[in-house]
Amino acid sequence: MPSFLPTSQALLPQSKKLHEAILSRYIPGYTLMSHFATHHLRLDLTKYFSHLTLAVFVYYFTKHLAAILRRVFSFLCTTTVEITPDDEGYKFYLFWMAHHKPLNRVAGYVVTTDSEDDEDGDVGVSESPADADTYDDEISDFDDWRKTIALIRTQRISFTPHPGTYLYWYKGRPVKIQRIRQKVEKVEKHHGRGATSTTTTSDILRITTFGGGLSFHKKMSYEAQMAYRNHVSKYTVIYENVVNRNGTAGYWVPCMRRTPRAMSTVVLDEDLKSTFLEDIKEYLHPKTQQWYNSRGIPYRRGYLLHGPPGTGKTSLCFAAAGYFSLPLYQLNLTMKEMTDSSLAFIFRSLPSHCIVLMEDVDCVGVAQERAKTPRSRRVPQHQDGVPMPRHHGDSSSSRETANHVTLSGLLNAIDGVAAGEGRILIMTTNHPEKLDEALTRNGRVDLTIAYTYTKTPEIINLFKSIYSEADGDRDAAGDSAVDVYARQFADLVPSEEFSGAEIQGYLLRHKKCPQSAIQGVGKWLEETEAMRGGRRKIPTDSPTQPSASTDVRSAADSEEFS
Repeated sequence: MPSFLPTSQALLPQSKKLHEAILSRYIPGYTLMSHFATHHLRLDLTKYFSHLTLAVFVYYFTKHLAAILRRVFSFLCTTTVEITPDDEGYKFYLFWMAHHKPLNRVAGYVVTTDSEDDEDGDVGVSESPADADTYDDEISDFDDWRKTIALIRTQRISFTPHPGTYLYWYKGRPVKIQRIRQKVEKVEKHHGRGATSTTTTSDILRITTFGGGLSFHKKMSYEAQMAYRNHVSKYTVIYENVVNRNGTAGYWVPCMRRTPRAMSTVVLDEDLKSTFLEDIKEYLHPKTQQWYNSRGIPYRRGYLLHGPPGTGKTSLCFAAAGYFSLPLYQLNLTMKEMTDSSLAFIFRSLPSHCIVLMEDVDCVGVAQERAKTPRSRRVPQHQDGVPMPRHHGDSSSSRETANHVTLSGLLNAIDGVAAGEGRILIMTTNHPEKLDEALTRNGRVDLTIAYTYTKTPEIINLFKSIYSEADGDRDAAGDSAVDVYARQFADLVPSEEFSGAEIQGYLLRHKKCPQSAIQGVGKWLEETEAMRGGRRKIPTDSPTQPSASTDVRSAADSEEFS
């Protein structure tokens, strides 16, 4: 045998190095383990190369096989949906998670201190300690009163599961919900000034169900929504509009959450109340929308409530929102960032069924910009795209909006080609004669209700609403003491000379003693007339704009007068 051919002993070190290189490639730390076994245990691991190779192969095969099986199982047997925080369904599932116990342990919670007016204050599991049963009506001394005030001011604390993965058992199927926190970059463009970006964090929900398919997700989403709706149905949520800095877009934010006011507590002529409610009820009927669509009529409804201040226009809107379980969207046109484009964006973002309230629309300059001066004397509002300055002699300049909303933009947002449908628009005003005719024409205002000062029947109902023992029950008739006191009080107060707000303000000073209210009414009338300079309020009929609607005269409400 030639001497240059390597022997088996010469090939052994090279083979050993090859084995070590292969095992080190797939087994982290093999070199260190081999060195330790050789020098301390007198054990050569290369002798077990075949066994180690088989073990590595089985490990990686099992690992990849498990991943493949998971993908196949996920594709065939699971359904996943994702919900972002800007979607309304996000609140539904957070509420669902807060009221269902997961199978695995919840290691952390997200704590939120909720104000009383926060719409989502009850999403988590919590209750405010300031319950009506925790303190007495009679406060014995100042210390007790301070404790009561501190208890009332205690805010509600909500607990929702921390971002992570949670398993639930729901209707015989396992459900996996992942709350994933991610960074979101928002870019805000400025006209001719570049753009700015801000980075925030938000949590998305990823819901995976095992079996059932999309139909199971739909049922689960529907039940989560119904549970949330039933929970918040005891509140009327009020939204207000917000506009970005450059006025290119706007959105709605919940600003207040209040207990709905029962319509039976609204002190108003029953015929007038029925006319208003029946008209809205007919409009909200599902078949009504089909009727509108089949005849090519835009599915919208508008109301104009006008009358003296304090006669209860706003309170009727709020009571109607609670009566029909509709959210109330309060539109503010006096924001300096408001433009025609942002106003249109705000109207398009309204839900299909809601009440949009425009209060004191006569004080918004844009609503009367064509009614202030004769056509021949009108001064253009803009020239070459630049707003023209107003003269100091203009009597309406103090009420002019400091924004760039035009009457045309307002009208297009209300019922333009791109305007949404399904909403109810209610405008209130103290001076309907100052409104532009285009704003109150047929189709934009379908029903007009004119308010006057309180008459004797309304004074009686207002008195009974203050002193009735059964909260919310204003329909029970009888010869109770409150009824007798109410008639006595109404006989002493002149009809159609006071607004409901004035009478209610006086009664609240004697809310615990109706007898004292009757005894002091004479002095109150003298003081009120002295404050008016001896002038009595003479009721006048406020003119209404021509419309195909019914012109109705109403009385006053019992509270929240505007």
